[in-house]
Amino acid sequence: YLAGNFLIGLESNRRTAERLQAIDLYGLPEDYYSTYPEHIMGVTPEKGLELAKKYIDPKNLAVVVVGNAKEVLPQLQKLGPVTVYDADLKPVKTPEAKSE
Repeated sequence: YLAGNFLIGLESNRRTAERLQAIDLYGLPEDYYSTYPEHIMGVTPEKGLELAKKYIDPKNLAVVVVGNAKEVLPQLQKLGPVTVYDADLKPVKTPEAKSE
């Protein structure tokens, strides 16, 4: 999927120019984008899991849900602590989850 979308993105002159700019901006190797699909296709599920275990700490994750809190809050509270924010990003006091 990633490799295919990358290649489709090359159909746009604007996107190609952005990628060339990124090579300079981020100090990437000149062949970065010509080898990108090959590198993406070379990632196995096992390697993906290995990297996820190495770099993702489940204790330091945050899930962001945008929507009507009244509708999604009960399901989210089953998963763990939930903080609800208003449109100005100020925390809103919410009722505790009801026991089932």
